[in-house]
Formats: sequence, C-alpha cells, structure tokens
Amino acid sequence: MLDFYKTQAGRMFFDGTLPRIADALEKIAKNIDTQKQPETVEVNTVNVIEFGDTVNRVSAFYDNPEGNKKAEELFVACIKENSDYNDEQIDNCLDDGYFDIGTYSINLVHSS
Repeated sequence: MLDFYKTQAGRMFFDGTLPRIADALEKIAKNIDTQKQPETVEVNTVNVIEFGDTVNRVSAFYDNPEGNKKAEELFVACIKENSDYNDEQIDNCLDDGYFDIGTYSINLVHSS
C-alpha cells in the first residue's frame, strides 16, 4: 500500500489543501456564531376566517381604516352569499364578529 503522505500529492494535500479547509471551516463556524437572527416584524391584521367542514379561506388585511373596511365588506358579502339575513341581522353579526349557519361559519378577528 502506498503511503499517501509520502507522495507529492499527499504533501500538497497535507501542507496546502488541508490547512485551507481547516481555515474555511473556522471562518464558517465564526460566521455562524456571530450571525444575527432575522428580525421579526409584527403586523396588526384583521382577518376574515371562513369555516365549512374545514377552513375554507383565511383573508388578512392591514388593521387600519382601509383594511377594516375591506375585511368588513368581505365578511358581509360572505354572509349574504350564505344566508338570507337582513341588514339588521348582518349588523349584529358585524358587532359580534361572528356568523354561522349549519356547518358554515365566518369570523372577523383582529390580531397582532
């Protein structure tokens, strides 16, 4: 069996390649140790969540006047599509943030 470390290729490996690999691994380890964790940004949202037998749809809007309006419009449209509720009943659902009929339900939820 040939003693690799005694060959020209072996000397090049042990004298050049192996030390460069060790240096590179050390740099990688230092970068991992000092690497910052990604910043987390919290976003306040208003969510419209529809359920049937499973979650049918989740729609999120920014929790600001425009987003609230869009969420409420979707909430009302879903109620009208799935029931024959009148405006007063729909207003009550909006106040409660909840509607259900049979196996279908929809929630209007603010989260942060």
